[in-house]
Amino acid sequence: AAPAVTVALLTDAALAAVSRAVPQMNVLIVGFPAKILLGLTGAIIGLPLILWGVRQSLSLSSDSISRLLIPVGGP
Repeated sequence: AAPAVTVALLTDAALAAVSRAVPQMNVLIVGFPAKILLGLTGAIIGLPLILWGVRQSLSLSSDSISRLLIPVGGP
């Protein structure tokens, strides 16, 4: 969820700046679709990175478990 939350935070900051610069513009009408679009984009881009990290963690844990199960003295 970190990529989507980061994108949402940056989108909120940008919309706050636009709201201060152009007070006549209704930021809510522009903001909701923009946050949805950018949040989904961030999740789609970040998901392969998260999956890579999970795959690496599982690989390391399976290696550690296999080393733990091998007897120290050998058969």
